[in-house]
Amino acid sequence: MFAANPPRFPEFVADQILTAQNLSDLFNYLDEQERLTRTNLIGIGIVCGLEVFVSSTGNALTITKGVGITSAGYLVAIPQQTYTFLGDYNAEKDRYYDRFVDLTTKKQRFPLQQLAVAGSPEAKTALTADLLKDKVVLIFVELIENGNKNCDPDSCDDKGITVDVVFRPLLVDEENVGGLIGSGSRTTNDPFRPGKPCAGWAEVRMPRYNVPATTLPDSASILKNFLSLLDEPFIQKIETTLTNAYGTLQLMVAADFNQNPFVGFKDRFSFLFDGSIGIGQLIQVQYYYDFMSDLLQAYDELRRTCQKNMALCCPDEDLFPRHLLLGATFDSKTIYRHTFIPSPALGGSYELVGELRFLFARLVQLTKSVEIPAGVLNRKQKRTPITVTPSQLGNVPLSEKAIPYYYDVLQA
Repeated sequence: MFAANPPRFPEFVADQILTAQNLSDLFNYLDEQERLTRTNLIGIGIVCGLEVFVSSTGNALTITKGVGITSAGYLVAIPQQTYTFLGDYNAEKDRYYDRFVDLTTKKQRFPLQQLAVAGSPEAKTALTADLLKDKVVLIFVELIENGNKNCDPDSCDDKGITVDVVFRPLLVDEENVGGLIGSGSRTTNDPFRPGKPCAGWAEVRMPRYNVPATTLPDSASILKNFLSLLDEPFIQKIETTLTNAYGTLQLMVAADFNQNPFVGFKDRFSFLFDGSIGIGQLIQVQYYYDFMSDLLQAYDELRRTCQKNMALCCPDEDLFPRHLLLGATFDSKTIYRHTFIPSPALGGSYELVGELRFLFARLVQLTKSVEIPAGVLNRKQKRTPITVTPSQLGNVPLSEKAIPYYYDVLQA
């Protein structure tokens, strides 16, 4: 834990008698400043590597070389290693880690197993696919206190304690990993809790329009096929996805949107799936399809911008002080991994905040301002001139395309 009091350090003078407390104060100050520099000016999480690979037979697990920073600023750097054994791990050591041990009872909260190589003292049981079927891999920064006992008959000057820093590769059952993802004091702003960070936003794709390769009796059959894509589950999924995005960015956009602007989205477009669609709306149904496609493109641009530039100012050191989650040994819907989140000094800026606010406001504007009125079937009426704006097709952001134009209004 970083000191809650203002930082202080000793200043030595000539002929001063140095005490153990003087030297400890100096070390603690320098150590604290170094770790604060890492977390606040660089970032937290896995910077690169530290990937988990399980062999096809399940009897070997490899952790690739890599580096990461815990939320308390401990630098974790390890070489690649393949493990074929494991053994039970006892977390009830001199320096208790509250994620593993209940500090009141001094008892370990849940079972842990240590990965080991053949021939090491920790190697007790050979790895199998069954043992790895529900495990999550983590690196634990263990601080081991060793008393200095190098006394001779004339002196015991070498007193004190040496603290060894050891990186332990551990396995934890998936059912026990919840408190290790991120359990800081500010859990409402926990960037590693599933469902909250933009890194965990769902990727939603527009279903492709298609018609059966058969003789179509009339044009209505072609138009109604759009409705099979714009069904209730899909429209509900869009509303839920946009609501989750608002939940993540709520504090950032609160000045403009103090309430969820996407409430009622499904109800507004319920005529697409509840059977109440009129003939005029049915004629325009392909434009509703285009609108939903543009809306998801706008959401995807917001999602990618947030992921690419996500930064965390003053990260909570209690998120994962002395461990890093590397990933699961099985196919999981949840990404059990402390991905790297940079400091605003590296990955964020006020310009970025402005860009995210703009993209979010555009998303809201799309949902609120779209108007696709029923078509007028009288062919004698004149069409207003359409100004064709060149645009781009394909996999480019919506921001690089022309403003969407869904219909042309018929006037008398």
